[in-house]
Amino acid sequence: MPLHEERPGGWEDILSAPERERAAAFTAEVGRVRYVRTRFALRRILGGLLGVEPAAVAIDLDPGGKPVLADGALEFNHAHTDGLALVAVARGTPVGIDVEREGRRSDFRAIAARFFASQERVFLEQEETEERFLQLWTRKEAVLKAAGTGLAGGMETFCVASRDGWHDGLVFEERGYVVRDIAVPEGYRAALAVLAAEREVR
Repeated sequence: MPLHEERPGGWEDILSAPERERAAAFTAEVGRVRYVRTRFALRRILGGLLGVEPAAVAIDLDPGGKPVLADGALEFNHAHTDGLALVAVARGTPVGIDVEREGRRSDFRAIAARFFASQERVFLEQEETEERFLQLWTRKEAVLKAAGTGLAGGMETFCVASRDGWHDGLVFEERGYVVRDIAVPEGYRAALAVLAAEREVR
């Protein structure tokens, strides 16, 4: 969904008290607007799927800090960057999503050297562009978000690509994931990851 510059009308009645507190903690208005609009849309989407009012959607945090539904009826994840937010919803399987805007990472080589596995750095050297870097980054972060670890899970501990190409199926912390690029407007890169059946991981 596009992220506009204003908070949506009635957002205070939709977001929970902890979400309103989180919004108030942002020092910059642009960050506050991104957060509010994303959570507002997330609650409307989940409410529609669950057949309840958006304000009644009970969102908790799991031990790793990942937002989850209190009753576990659906799995979901969301991500936002300048001008765009994405929401992923699944039933019965963990899901992770990430989106990044192009044209912001002139230091991507240094970031790759710090966070990517050696095989991924070799893969990036074959086409050393920010676009390729963002493909790698969004795929890796989508897996970490599906796993519920976030960046603390260790980006360098698994590979989404090697010299021979992309790894659409991979193992992270002894669990298999399928990860794919997803279509987004020009100027952005995004990826989606879901927990997979063992036979889908190669």
